[in-house]
Formats: sequence, C-alpha cells, structure tokens
Amino acid sequence: MKITHNRKKSFVAAVGGAVAAAAVPAFLFAAAGTAQAGTTIDTTTDALGVSVNITSVGNWGAQSSGWCQYTAHPEGPGVPVDQLPFYLQVGGTHKLWFPGIQTGTKWNVFVHCENGLDSKTTQVYY
Repeated sequence: MKITHNRKKSFVAAVGGAVAAAAVPAFLFAAAGTAQAGTTIDTTTDALGVSVNITSVGNWGAQSSGWCQYTAHPEGPGVPVDQLPFYLQVGGTHKLWFPGIQTGTKWNVFVHCENGLDSKTTQVYY
C-alpha cells in the first residue's frame, strides 16, 4: 500500500488559516472604531450650585477633544447657557461650575467639540 501526501493542499490550508486568524482581530479593531465615543456629562448639585464634569471617552482618535462648547437650556425657570467655550484634552476631563439654587428644573445639556463626536443631549434636573 502506497501513501501519498498532498503537501500543496496542506500549505494552502495553512496559509488560508493564518490569513483568516489575522483578519479577525483586524476586523474587530476596525469595527470598534464605530463604538460609542465622544463625551460623557456628569453633574452634581449642592447648596451652592452645579458642578459639571465633561470627559472625553471612546477609542483613541475618536474621542472628543480640542475646543468645545457647552450648551444647557432649561425647560422651566433658569438662565440658559449657550455655547460656553472650553478646551478638552483627549482622554481628559474638564470641570465647569455654575452658581445657583436648585429648583428641580429639567435641563437639556449638549456638548459639541471640534474633534470627535458630539455628546447626546442629556436631560438633567437641577
């Protein structure tokens, strides 16, 4: 009985498997670029006013950064804030503070930056 090995098929299968194995992480990395990126807005209130932390989040290169503008509009009593400029570093946090008394008013808060993605409009109560 004679056994014949087909080395050409084995070589092609090995190369194809290696290419597929390399392509999967590359695809996952490329797809991750479309994941959530931009900014997060975190607010806290106390007896003296409102503190706002704006953080650059997401994948490197897709994070919001550079000159940004903070906008907050009340749906009731309150003085609106329109396009307050500030500078946000990639992966950094910028803190804003506004004096005031809590009234329970709903505010629509939005951040736009020259680089990266804009924030979603966030509704907060002060």
